[in-house]
Amino acid sequence: MSTTRLSLALIHSLPLSLLLVSGCQETPAESQPTFESRSFLPNVVVDPAWLEANQDSNKILLVDARSREDYAAGHIPGAVSLPVSTLNGEGENKRNLAPIKRVETILSGLGVRMDTAVVVYDGAVDYRPASRVFWVLEVHGHPDAAVLNGGLPAWQEISS
Repeated sequence: MSTTRLSLALIHSLPLSLLLVSGCQETPAESQPTFESRSFLPNVVVDPAWLEANQDSNKILLVDARSREDYAAGHIPGAVSLPVSTLNGEGENKRNLAPIKRVETILSGLGVRMDTAVVVYDGAVDYRPASRVFWVLEVHGHPDAAVLNGGLPAWQEISS
């Protein structure tokens, strides 16, 4: 790796490093956000039985992170479609996160609000789509997000 590329890599990784280090410090309780939904989800992973018992709540937004084709073929009732690829950058940056404004526009267009808990699921093959959407929500400061344990297949087992 050339010196220039190494220098650029270090410069680009500095903000992420600072973010990670600052996240390791404990935030005083009085400065933490106090959203009503903050304690609504029991954990960052929720079971299908919990979701079934709480699904009719207007406090939960279900997000299907699979492709639009898979969503059209069948999804959890009330879920919105958010293919994980729509949150990616373009061109050479397609593995990176899309620009902040674009991500915010996509999320708000789906109804993602700070006072609504978000449960993300996928096809449970490897959990990458749901995990990526969960991570995007975390990066953007959403206070109450979780991944559905077992994804759509687990939901289908209990709902049939």
